[in-house]
Amino acid sequence: SPTVFGSDRKAPDLLHVGSRLPIKGWHLVHHANPRAVQPMSQMPAFNYLSKRDLNALADYMMSLK
Repeated sequence: SPTVFGSDRKAPDLLHVGSRLPIKGWHLVHHANPRAVQPMSQMPAFNYLSKRDLNALADYMMSLK
């Protein structure tokens, strides 16, 4: 049967990701090169972000508790 429009998820739920993954270094590596921590990841690398922006993104992800 077809999925209901808008119900087919393409990404994981980020709610509480800071509680589930409380290590900032993991977020830094995962966003710079997702396949370094999850070899089969389909997530694109955010290698275009500056170190400052990557740190801000990791801090934001850690704040989602």
